[in-house]
Amino acid sequence: LIIIVTGAAVIYVLQTPIDNGTTTYFALGLAIFLFMVAAMVLVWIFMGFCKMGRTAQWTVTEFFRETFLKLLLLIMSSLYIPIGSTVFTIFNCNSFTCPSGFRLPDDKSLMLLNSSIYSGECVPCQFAPDQTCPSSILLTACAGATEDRLEYNIAVECARMKAFFWPAAFLIIVMYLVGVPLLFFQLIRVSGAMMQEEFPIKEPMLQPDETDTDYQNRRWLTKVRASNNSARFLFQPFEFKFRYARLFQLIQKLIVVGTSVYVFRGSLVSPRIIAVGASLGVHTIATFLFAVSSPFIIMLHDIIAGGMSLVLAVTTLVAILVLSGVNVPSGVLITVIVLCILTPTVAFIVGVGAWIYTSRLEKEEKDAEAEYRVSTLAQVESGIQQGEGTKLRRNRFLASRVKVDLDRENTALTDAQHDFDVRINNRVQGQLRVFLMVGGVLGILAFGSCFLGLWNESEFAVVNTATAPKTVESQFGGYESWDNFTSSCCCTFVVNGYDTTKVTGFGTEYVSVEKWICENGGVIERPRSVYLSNGTSIDVFTATRVRDVCSATFQSSCTLNDDVNPDNLAVTCTGFTQTDTEKNLW
Repeated sequence: LIIIVTGAAVIYVLQTPIDNGTTTYFALGLAIFLFMVAAMVLVWIFMGFCKMGRTAQWTVTEFFRETFLKLLLLIMSSLYIPIGSTVFTIFNCNSFTCPSGFRLPDDKSLMLLNSSIYSGECVPCQFAPDQTCPSSILLTACAGATEDRLEYNIAVECARMKAFFWPAAFLIIVMYLVGVPLLFFQLIRVSGAMMQEEFPIKEPMLQPDETDTDYQNRRWLTKVRASNNSARFLFQPFEFKFRYARLFQLIQKLIVVGTSVYVFRGSLVSPRIIAVGASLGVHTIATFLFAVSSPFIIMLHDIIAGGMSLVLAVTTLVAILVLSGVNVPSGVLITVIVLCILTPTVAFIVGVGAWIYTSRLEKEEKDAEAEYRVSTLAQVESGIQQGEGTKLRRNRFLASRVKVDLDRENTALTDAQHDFDVRINNRVQGQLRVFLMVGGVLGILAFGSCFLGLWNESEFAVVNTATAPKTVESQFGGYESWDNFTSSCCCTFVVNGYDTTKVTGFGTEYVSVEKWICENGGVIERPRSVYLSNGTSIDVFTATRVRDVCSATFQSSCTLNDDVNPDNLAVTCTGFTQTDTEKNLW
């Protein structure tokens, strides 16, 4: 109930100011989310009022106790690279320059970048003639500039990112990019030591000519296969002394992805060559380490991992040659493509085959143990004088007794292993609890910093008058009337260049747009013509019969009601009827 009341308060307090900025309907979405959480909590509480509900709660609890920890660790591992690569882009700022007559794009602008001029970094900026707006804007807004912008969204100034989003990204780095490897290290250290020293197994038989190292590796493999604890996947395929190899793979992927998404400019070397070169270095080092250390328990896995790293290294080397302008023979390129497709396919098939082969060996080992026990008991009783029929019946009896004994022993061993897995899961749960508590605090701080950043962004983002509320505050960029707005803002006009004769599917595109650059720092964009397509036909609407392009005055037959109803602006015209689309294009 408290959450429901809180959600309602969010709607009332935050809806209007946030909707006037860039985060339209954020408050409503947050309120709906909180309402859904409250509804789920109430359902869970009501389930406890009856026996059937409590049984369902117990079933769900046991399910999560068995599988939730594994799922959570797997999700944390899977999200590590996407989160890391996204965080890196927040810090990727570079210098961009536009010449006179062009302007770096504004955040949330409707104007398309000029893809054929200045690498698509600039938009044309020519002010309409005969304006009475401030000369300071006319002289500076389109005079060209050099600014630090975010590489992956050059409409965002880096100075705006540093205040709120950089601290939030730093908290995410501490919480996730540093916290997850530390958590995995602790889980491997604790769980691995417990399994190596105490995990109950049926000791495997020593094979002929088997070294002590091979025996210990096979013994460790038997333990990790028999265990079902939630942290097992972190160290399962590796030898005990290389049980931390998963962390190396995690950091290896993060470096490769991080260098590929982070663009380095301002050097003599192409940013793409820098990124691919970093990948070449990482894959080469990984290939060397796999060849020298052989961290996997099964040698076949070492060969597969080393082979895949080698293929990646060769692929990145060929990519560097292509990017450098070297004429690489087509046969080499085709070979690399085939290797990139064939290697993971072969690795998957070989992995499945190795799993089947290993399972068959385990079954044969169990059958051999049963036969050994039967033959031992038969030898003990071989001194007794018996007929052939009696011996046959006796052997069948011994075999059945051995099977019963083995089943009993296996059941007891399975129970002991399950109890041990519960102990490990409890330790894992304790470590996760600490991680989530610390991460929760850092996450809330990061969320708060991002929220303040989004709130602050509303002062910089372009206002699209076609979708913004029809109020003086939104339509006029903080000015009290249309006259004050047009005398304090200068207008530049851009045609986006859509082919208005070609049906491109369903959608709405703004063909021409006015950009009003204001003295108070605000930027207002007023769509003047729009392209509508329903998949089979197109319609183009233009509102020049209401007001000319970049004109400060309306046509003589049209009047704006800004002094009558400032909370519901509208243009009324005599002599013709405006379409619903035209009403948003004045």
